[in-house]
Amino acid sequence: DDFEDDGGDGGGGGGGGGGGDDGGGDGGGGEGGVNDERRAAADEGITSFNLDARRRPVAEPQLCASLFGLKIVSLSAGYGHNLALSADGRVFSCGYNDRGQLGLGHRINCTEFQYVSALEGVFVCQIACGQAHNLARTTDTRPSHPFDIAAKDKEKEKGAPPLTVPSAAAAADGSGGDCGGVYVWGNGSLGQLGLGRRVTGRRVPVLLPALSHNGVRIVDVAAGNNHSVAVSDRGEVWTWGHGEYGQHGGQASVSTNDLVDAFHYYQPRPLLVDPGVKVVQVECGSCFSLGRTESGDVYSWGWNGHGVLGHGKGYFSHAPTRIAALGSVDRRAVSIAAGANLCAAVVETSQCPIQYRYLLDQCHDAAAELGLGTCDVVIRVPGSKKPFFGHRIILESRCRFLQGYLRAAEQDHGCVEEVFDTDDEPSRRMLSVVLETEHASATTMAALLVYIYTEKLEVPPHKLKALMGFASDVFMPRLEALCAASIQLDHGAASWSGLGMGAKEPVAVPPARFDLDMRQAVNEPRHADVHFVSRQQGHQQEHHTPPDTAGSTALSAATPPSPPSLPSPSSPPSPPSPPS
Repeated sequence: DDFEDDGGDGGGGGGGGGGGDDGGGDGGGGEGGVNDERRAAADEGITSFNLDARRRPVAEPQLCASLFGLKIVSLSAGYGHNLALSADGRVFSCGYNDRGQLGLGHRINCTEFQYVSALEGVFVCQIACGQAHNLARTTDTRPSHPFDIAAKDKEKEKGAPPLTVPSAAAAADGSGGDCGGVYVWGNGSLGQLGLGRRVTGRRVPVLLPALSHNGVRIVDVAAGNNHSVAVSDRGEVWTWGHGEYGQHGGQASVSTNDLVDAFHYYQPRPLLVDPGVKVVQVECGSCFSLGRTESGDVYSWGWNGHGVLGHGKGYFSHAPTRIAALGSVDRRAVSIAAGANLCAAVVETSQCPIQYRYLLDQCHDAAAELGLGTCDVVIRVPGSKKPFFGHRIILESRCRFLQGYLRAAEQDHGCVEEVFDTDDEPSRRMLSVVLETEHASATTMAALLVYIYTEKLEVPPHKLKALMGFASDVFMPRLEALCAASIQLDHGAASWSGLGMGAKEPVAVPPARFDLDMRQAVNEPRHADVHFVSRQQGHQQEHHTPPDTAGSTALSAATPPSPPSLPSPSSPPSPPSPPS
């Protein structure tokens, strides 16, 4: 039978586990505890079992023989149990079963995957494991193609009945099957099943009624150690279970609902988030949760142990807070994941098809005296001794201000200096300039170079306003707009209104032009250092080849160089004539 009690004395002669039959640890140690286990097994129809269980760690991946013939599309792991989801929407479980987390109707551990027959007739599309509880999200969208024969044969051996698809009429009135809901089972002593304070566990999956009424349709679920989270198709977040560490958010630094009523979150409750935020994905760690929004932002709430909330060490707030480092005007999170005490996110940056990050690394190496690479420009800013190296062809193509600045400096012989490499030999003649503008500093200059080479905004948040001013000084309108939009996004209307613009006025960011700028540079004769002349049928064609992206010094000639003469087979090749 399923557990539906308030908890009582746990355990037998060897000491109680606390919290009732399924509320805390089972009685262990001593002959009384063994007898209790035998009586419980007899009630479940098991006449004998082996208490001499031994762990067998698996140090290397091994093929799971109990799932042969099944097409597995998803896996989830709890503290000591696993769930597997097949392509036809069926769930299989194995591992520890002391809390009924395998969903098989008993509490005997299983070393091989077993079909969870209680989910017969519903199509499961997502599974999630907590420490000793599980969630399964179902859908009314079922595959139209027949199942694989091998999968059918394998499931017959496991005793899995054929999947029954209810008719449209039966699905409409709810009598023939599920139309998108959440099933829960396992340990519920801390409310992680969402079935109320009187239910401390379920040995078989049951439909969570609180999320099956009022037109709520769940599109994503996640499970932490002892709490659970779900997202509806309207972007609403529902959370339930253990809440001692702020797992359920809140608008204050203390979760007042938990202090007033310890059982408040034993049923799903809506999470309070900022207005207009629509969550599409959730992930849970041990005592915290993450939510990814439709716009690509990531919010975090719960306990900040090990810095898992992404706001720095020592941060404390139960309210869901946006992680500024993951979402910005030029990047958005597309997927998130959470472990017990760590998080990860896949972030999509600007759609620029090309970047010169490797050339930017050459600039950093040159500044650190690790070799000049192919740099041919050095820029300095007032108040800083650090030189900034670059490639002239890239700087002039990406920034019209620097184009005029460098061309003017080229006419001044004092701006050309010999730069020595690590072997104390003069390596090349470098164009050296000092960039004196109102907002020029080491930080803003470094951020400008990153943007020029990669089209990305990388600057500390407190330097956004300074970089916006520097972008205005050097006539970089897109960089200026990126900074303004970031200030508006990170600091809200109050800080934005302080910049002299309307609080509700959105910032329009111009499209990226990195590829366009560099394509134009390829066709610019000024940057070429090789001149080809080809003659075909009396026609002469000229081709200019720009230097490599290193920005080699261009060769200026009054007239094109003469083409080399073709050698005859009997005479050695003659050298090409010098340019006029």
